[in-house]
Amino acid sequence: MLYFILGLILITLIGTLGAILSRKLSFNYTWFSILSSIVFIGVGYVLSKKADLSLVLLLVGLLGLYDGSIGLRLSLFFKANNGLDQEKAREMVSVKTAIGMMGIACFFGFIGYLIASKF
Repeated sequence: MLYFILGLILITLIGTLGAILSRKLSFNYTWFSILSSIVFIGVGYVLSKKADLSLVLLLVGLLGLYDGSIGLRLSLFFKANNGLDQEKAREMVSVKTAIGMMGIACFFGFIGYLIASKF
């Protein structure tokens, strides 16, 4: 559970600090998706040391849900430089986006699980 909470904190930091930095330094916020992917892999890796695959995917999927809903809202609140106008960016906040992020998170969490099972 500690790793899940750490994942939530990291996703929150990526959403807030990434949005602020992308706006202040004029680069595209989508580059921070790489960091989110690393968090999903890392959490999948460390959780797999203590849990089975189904629990790893459940928890990493919940992180993806958080990232695709609250993380996205944080990036909009802090006016991330995402290349979209505010109205288009707000349209991204949807159930489809959140579910899509769950799938992406599970994919990367599974990679973390596979890495842990090999080493």
